[in-house]
Amino acid sequence: MHTEFLQSITIGHQLFRNVDGIAETYYTYDFKFHHWSHYINAAVQVEVLKGIKLDGGLNYGIQADAGRSCFIGTSIRF
Repeated sequence: MHTEFLQSITIGHQLFRNVDGIAETYYTYDFKFHHWSHYINAAVQVEVLKGIKLDGGLNYGIQADAGRSCFIGTSIRF
């Protein structure tokens, strides 16, 4: 286990009824390895029921050693 600092900026906008687009940039600083990583993300969220959203997108690391991946997820508001 180790400590990392993370800061992000996210913007979102409704694309269609019940569909939102999201763009984000964030960076992390790993205190153990003294290493910065910078990422950009893009995602789409679809509200399938009131209070339930599905999302999917990609996470793109800008540096060569920063990871690149796709993701899917669910969020539920109670």
